[in-house]
This record gives sequence, C-alpha cells and structure tokens, in this order.
Amino acid sequence: MLSTTLFSLGPFKICLWNLVFLALIFFIAAILKRIVHRFLKKYVETANINMEGRRVAWLKLISQSVYLLGIYLAFLSLKLSGSKNQKPLS
Repeated sequence: MLSTTLFSLGPFKICLWNLVFLALIFFIAAILKRIVHRFLKKYVETANINMEGRRVAWLKLISQSVYLLGIYLAFLSLKLSGSKNQKPLS
C-alpha cells in the first residue's frame, strides 16, 4: 500500500514512503539547524568574540549548511528506494 508508485519524477518512482522519508529528513534537518546555530552562538558569546558584518553572515551560512546535508540525504533516499530495475545516477 505505501510502496505503490504515486508518480514518476525523472528516473525516480515516487511512493508514499519516499514522501514520508523526505518529510522526516527535512524535519530533522530543521531541528539540527537550530541546534547548530544555538551551539555556534553560545560559543561566540562565551569566547567574547565581537562579530560584525561578514562574520555574522558566515555564522548563518554554517548553520544553514545543515540543509545541504538534508538535500543530499533526500536524493540518496530517492535513489535507494527507487525501482529495482533502476540504474544508479553515477
């Protein structure tokens, strides 16, 4: 029931499990982003580092990089749970 193909997206056959995994991956990525940002902010405050301009942007960029990991894991989950006849992307 959950593994029935809902639609195809390029070489991927999307089923309900894929959508559940994608939602779970991005939910976990959002939580990890908050944790990383909190940790970095706490580190900066305890080290008494004055941050201005570009350094604040770098701090935000590092905390946002968790989403890149989430996107990478999302593509891996699509690749792993695709059809058995499907060829790998690489």
